[in-house]
Amino acid sequence: MRWLELTVQSHPEAVESVSELLSRHAPGGVAIEEPIELIDEGQEYRVLSGQPVQVHAYLPVDGNEEEARQAVTEGLWHLSSL
Repeated sequence: MRWLELTVQSHPEAVESVSELLSRHAPGGVAIEEPIELIDEGQEYRVLSGQPVQVHAYLPVDGNEEEARQAVTEGLWHLSSL
């Protein structure tokens, strides 16, 4: 099966809301990618607080992905107005 990945850059305080919105329309799941900084020669890392977070959602390419993408776009517009 082929998948379409949607990625949204979010403010850290909005990650939970964005993830919930994406999970409603993405049966393939949602992944959160926090910005990190490698320290100690790459053996350890720390999360960079206050930096934008990437939220990824995965939609199956089954002919319904455009409807889901539009629903996500509309939902993100509503979230951005809060």
